[in-house]
Amino acid sequence: LGGITDENGQVLPLHEIMKSLVRTGRIVISMEDAYIIEGVLGGNVTSGRKQGMNAARLLLAYQHGKPIVDLPPILKSPNAWIFDDRSLQRYGIDLPDDIRSQAVLLHPRPGFYEQFRTLILGMLIALGVSLLSVVTVSIIFLSRKNRALSLAQHSAESANALFHQLAEQTRTWHWEVNAEGLYTNASDLTEAVTGYRPEEIMGKMYFYDLHPAEGREAFKTEAFETFARREHFRDLENIIQTRDRRLIWVSTYGIPFLDSNGNLAGYRGSDTDITERKRAEEVLSEAEVRQRTILDNMPFLAWLKDTEGRYIMINQQYAKSCGRTVDQVVGLTDLDIWPRELAEKYRADDDEVMETRRGKGVE
Repeated sequence: LGGITDENGQVLPLHEIMKSLVRTGRIVISMEDAYIIEGVLGGNVTSGRKQGMNAARLLLAYQHGKPIVDLPPILKSPNAWIFDDRSLQRYGIDLPDDIRSQAVLLHPRPGFYEQFRTLILGMLIALGVSLLSVVTVSIIFLSRKNRALSLAQHSAESANALFHQLAEQTRTWHWEVNAEGLYTNASDLTEAVTGYRPEEIMGKMYFYDLHPAEGREAFKTEAFETFARREHFRDLENIIQTRDRRLIWVSTYGIPFLDSNGNLAGYRGSDTDITERKRAEEVLSEAEVRQRTILDNMPFLAWLKDTEGRYIMINQQYAKSCGRTVDQVVGLTDLDIWPRELAEKYRADDDEVMETRRGKGVE
């Protein structure tokens, strides 16, 4: 690939080659980890580094006097499942559980809180989202309605504060059950979440006993089917009925463990109280509908881009100006939509806004 040249005879760097392949619209699957760049999907890839390490270990053993015939064979493949999660999301690919459990995901998609930290009400607002890193969101808007923007920003900041509060109040209790689902261990936080003391659960209650009577059998059947397949429980949202008869939402994670004969001995995992988050999701869902209604009824153009220039959200007026639908524009850049000269001008305007942190209005 390093020998590919452009129309002027210049050798193209690897990332430009891969970017050109991705732009063709085809799904690009790599056979080496070094090529999982610029939107390449990935796959079961080989690693030059791991292969080199294996060869180095054999060489060192040989140099230290071990005969070649006694060198240990390499039985474990250095290949690994590696995927670009952005590409998985882009192409709508859902990995099978057996592959996802052992795969390395590059550029993992954001979780719930990261997705909803930024709220748009009325005009266009960008909030900096900070978990492991700070993402600067460029806000460009075309409007004189400064009062509407101020009200929308206040609403978004209030929602952001709510998410911080919800994150601080998240509660998790850890458990262990045997192959029949009977609790054999429970952490000290059990009572804080379920209302039951650990000793009231261990050896006395099955996991499905905490589920409401309505739907309990279906929940039990589905869980034991997972037991039979020895699969992991990942972010399984379900309902627990507490000791005082309250219904709370929990997110369940669990992994199987085996006995000395290789038979299923049980599961170890945790339940996290996500009741407040579920309520917040309902509020956000209603807010998104209101926001979209407000945004689409504005008589002027409005949009939101990320720092790479991709459109995150636009209103109907902007979509019409592009001659496309909203869904057709989201995810694209100006270079995908406008002539190069105009697209480069828009990009220069974006850079100016991000540098000065000041909106740039257009009559």
